[in-house]
Amino acid sequence: MKTNYIKFIFMLFALANFGIYQVKGQITYLSGTGTNNCGTTAGTNGTNVTFIGCGAGNYNQYGRNNSFIGYEAGYYNINGNENVAVGYRALYLQMFPDSTNSYNVALGNYSLFNDTIGIKNTATGHETLKNNISGNNNTASGYNSGFSNSSGSNNTFYGYKSGYATTVGYNTFLGSESGVTNSTGTNNTFIGNTAGRANTSGTLNTFIGDSAGVLNTTNSYSTFVGAKAGKSSTGASNTFCGYKSGYSNTTGASNVFIGDNAGYLNTTGSYNTFNGQNAGRANTTAQKNVFIGQQAGYNNTASYNTMVGMGSGNANTSGTYNTFLGYVSGYSNTGGNNTFLGFQSGYTNSSGDNNTAVGWRAGYTISTGDSCTFVGYNANANSGTLNNCAAFGYGATASASDRMYFGNANVTGCYNYTGTWGSYSDGRFKFNVQENVKGLEFIKKLRPVTYQLNTQQLEAFINPNARQHTDSLGNVIASPTADYSKSKSIVHSGFIAQEVEQAENECGFTSSIVTKPSNNNDPYALSYSEIVVPLVKAIQEQQKMIEELQAKVTSLQGMGESTFQDQNESITTLQVELANNNQVVLYQNEPNPFGEKTVIRYFIPENINGKTFIIFYDTYGKEMNRTEITIKGFGNLEVDTENLASGIYSYSININNNAIDTKKMIRNK
Repeated sequence: MKTNYIKFIFMLFALANFGIYQVKGQITYLSGTGTNNCGTTAGTNGTNVTFIGCGAGNYNQYGRNNSFIGYEAGYYNINGNENVAVGYRALYLQMFPDSTNSYNVALGNYSLFNDTIGIKNTATGHETLKNNISGNNNTASGYNSGFSNSSGSNNTFYGYKSGYATTVGYNTFLGSESGVTNSTGTNNTFIGNTAGRANTSGTLNTFIGDSAGVLNTTNSYSTFVGAKAGKSSTGASNTFCGYKSGYSNTTGASNVFIGDNAGYLNTTGSYNTFNGQNAGRANTTAQKNVFIGQQAGYNNTASYNTMVGMGSGNANTSGTYNTFLGYVSGYSNTGGNNTFLGFQSGYTNSSGDNNTAVGWRAGYTISTGDSCTFVGYNANANSGTLNNCAAFGYGATASASDRMYFGNANVTGCYNYTGTWGSYSDGRFKFNVQENVKGLEFIKKLRPVTYQLNTQQLEAFINPNARQHTDSLGNVIASPTADYSKSKSIVHSGFIAQEVEQAENECGFTSSIVTKPSNNNDPYALSYSEIVVPLVKAIQEQQKMIEELQAKVTSLQGMGESTFQDQNESITTLQVELANNNQVVLYQNEPNPFGEKTVIRYFIPENINGKTFIIFYDTYGKEMNRTEITIKGFGNLEVDTENLASGIYSYSININNNAIDTKKMIRNK
């Protein structure tokens, strides 16, 4: 039907060109065939005009270069120039009183029907721009497109009823019923079937895609690109790009959703930015979130979160104030105030709050634990329920709550250039202070040893069920193979924690020197710095003993030098007698007490065989020095005691590992 109609028009033009029924360049209404009850002939005035149809160009006087084809097409045109009207009463009311280049094109019944002074309009289709009166520079194509426009200018309407109710200008509507109810909204661009269909007064909107922004009415400054993007939105200043992005948004404002189904269920949530397929898909009313990456924040319904990376924060529903950066970082999270940065960091965290994980799979295992910090490649915890712990460094693993861990089993030392590590020790905040520290009793039970540490076994003990890491396709990601040879080769000096624990128990000493395991995969630990406290106590106890000995020495000195000489003479007589009997003799040192030097005399018979030593002991019987005697007969051993502390000491003569005699000696400074 449409094809036949066009062919008919071209036939009429051809006949006109050949001069059939031509009168001064016009063709009468009687051209063509069929029944015609017209009582008004086509116009005959004007220059270079073609009027075909009953009443076509009827009032034309001086209008030039016009072509009006159809019943009463261009009927009231008087002085309008450069117009084309094809169709029943197309451009019917145009009536410029003065010569005007109006450049209107009306193709279709009633197209530009009410146009009186509007210029440079193009209307194609039944009743397109029918009610345009003074609007300029409009283009409308499609049944009823721009139907109600009266004074609006610079509009473009393409499609069935596109821009049907528009009365203002600067709109572009392309698609069936696009912007169909728009009345006073300006500067809008709606492209797609029913795009912006319900818009009435909203301005500066851009809706591109099937049903994009279809329910927007009065809100402005939104951009929707994609089929059904922002389909239900009535909020302002939104940007939705992607299939069904912002699909359910109603009054939510100032949102940016980019990607297939991004922000799909958002209704009233505002100030959100979701970028990626299904990013923030389940968000409904939450606000001020940023989700970037496929399925980032997919199930989120809470506010104030930032999640960047594919699947980051995927399961988050109620957690707020979280920051996740990295592939599936914080994937299982529902807790709040967490910061996870790195590939799969904080992956299994569910309800844990206030956690920080930085690094490749850092904090991967923590699930319900709170207030933990993990920094470094695979820095982790060996249990998901630990609280208030920290692990720093490559492969560092926290094995108990309320503790900090530095490095893995291969770390051979921790250093800082200057300063010391300190602990708060303010008496204003201490209570239940007691002087019950064990001293010598505890220290004497300790066994100082040297040892080497099997760091490989220690690592396996702390992490017995080390998780295999996989990529997005399920392929196992191989972790670097650790070399434990260096850490195993180091010779340490120290104590055995279990022995120190036993010494504490035997002394009834309660302290924090020994850290006992809190679970099956938590090793013993020692605080060597705290051993200083019982050491200080032991020195204090020893000093007290020294002072008591000094008091005794002073008392002995008061007895007079003669008494000591008499004693020495009688001893000498006895020793001489023993010596005459071929016995080993050890004499009392002289002087005694002594200061910086003392002399020990001895006698060793010629018939004595084997090694002979004079051995010195401290107050507690611990050997201090031994000197071999190689000359038989009488001899003197001069002893330099300048660096010897005050106290009571002993010495003995030993032959073939047998103690023959022992004497006491007193050092008095």
